[in-house]
Amino acid sequence: MPLNEVVKPVDIANMVAFLASDKARYVTGELITVAGGFGLPTPIYGDAMSGSIKKD
Repeated sequence: MPLNEVVKPVDIANMVAFLASDKARYVTGELITVAGGFGLPTPIYGDAMSGSIKKD
């Protein structure tokens, strides 16, 4: 479920700090999105998020 907030630079910085720490030593080859849930397929957005909306 989207958090309904805009991602702030500190949110990105926190992810970078985590990835640079020893706590992330086993994280390899991952695509990590810091977006507060925006872009996830949800029942609210349905096909609108996937770009597969049919236009009549």
